[in-house]
Amino acid sequence: MSKKRAQKPSEVLACCDWVQMKGLEKLATAATRWPRKTVTTLDQIAEPAQAFWITWFLETLNEGRPEGGTLWILCRDVTQQDRLANELPVWSEIPVLYFPQHDAVHFEGALPDPETASERLQTLHALGRPAERWRAVLLHHESLEETVPAPGSLERQELQIEVGSQWDLQKIALDLEEADFDRVPQVFERGQYAQRGGILDIFSWQATDPVRIEFFDRDVESIRVFDIDAQTSVRQLERTSLLLKDSGEAFGTLAEYIQKSDRTLAIECGEDEVADTDIRFTEFSTKSLSHAAPWASTDGPLGEFHAGDFVLQEARRQQFTQQLEEWAADNWQIRMYFNNSGEVDRFKELVPGPALEGAGVVFCEGRLAKGFTVPAAKLAVLTDAEIFGRYQHGRTQRLFKRVSRQRKFSGASDFTQFQPDDYVVHAEYGIGRYEDIEKRERNDQVE
Repeated sequence: MSKKRAQKPSEVLACCDWVQMKGLEKLATAATRWPRKTVTTLDQIAEPAQAFWITWFLETLNEGRPEGGTLWILCRDVTQQDRLANELPVWSEIPVLYFPQHDAVHFEGALPDPETASERLQTLHALGRPAERWRAVLLHHESLEETVPAPGSLERQELQIEVGSQWDLQKIALDLEEADFDRVPQVFERGQYAQRGGILDIFSWQATDPVRIEFFDRDVESIRVFDIDAQTSVRQLERTSLLLKDSGEAFGTLAEYIQKSDRTLAIECGEDEVADTDIRFTEFSTKSLSHAAPWASTDGPLGEFHAGDFVLQEARRQQFTQQLEEWAADNWQIRMYFNNSGEVDRFKELVPGPALEGAGVVFCEGRLAKGFTVPAAKLAVLTDAEIFGRYQHGRTQRLFKRVSRQRKFSGASDFTQFQPDDYVVHAEYGIGRYEDIEKRERNDQVE
């Protein structure tokens, strides 16, 4: 029994006792063939195994076509898009971009969500730059026809600043003013900048965090990411990109960003939804599992556990142990994924050590919603979420991250959070000291 980092799919599959290895080798050849001759279709891929096989494709492309490119992953719906965004990083460190759908405005005067707008710009900005290695971008299949700044237009609106380069600080400030950036005493949201002597704080439109650029005369001495609340540096940067406008002057569709060397992968999308693609993933097939392709995967290898079943019911634990023994007798590779080491320790208290040792279970850290099996590879992937009955929606994880960021950027919006003599920064008058709030009547109303 051992514990290690989450392995790449190629590393996991290399340890397996393959039944149909030649089929996978043919698939690797088809994935890297250029130009595309036919659509490569992978059927019988259960939903929990999609991230695993997508990563395998990216690894194969990195080996077969090292010049790099973008794998455009066209998702059936936002739920699938969010789940893959959470699970792809578990299997590999290959960069994964996320392009959210444009927010629908349901009433007049409503503004788009700034986090969504920023993430869209950030992804478009990255797609406008050539990829040195293969990367992935997740999007809803309908997003390809959305209107976005044309390729190249954002790059014409940006400043590239590096440590050691020379710039006129006043000229940068003037460019920011002309680009409708607001000058404020303290930066707290996108589209703002603050200048204090030779220090320039900027929160660019596409940035995840604001940056602090320190000048000595015309020389850029340092570039640092800083925390909105504490206003303290978080990490050093060698260079930064400042997007002066949140949209280009020319517009086109997102599909125009797809390069000739890129690949598209449609997941559970019908031909009426995505007519032209290089690769298709589908969960269904007319073949039985005994005649399935080497990539065929099934979900729910242990059945469904409700919260408390594994902890309270001895019969469910015996069922689990019996399944491990059956897999071990047939030389299966068993990987178990847990959120953290504490979950691993808790699990070991419930399952006898000899059962885990005998099955050669490998413990890995990573958040996966559900497990799956690849029968042709004799591979079983299990997760703590299904064993302990804690199923978390992928959308929930992304929304939690978004709310955390919004709280970080919103600051103390409720005045009850302030105490007398607290130092505050007024939007117009700068630094001051909070004393109290007065209520007064005006036009028969209390304000």
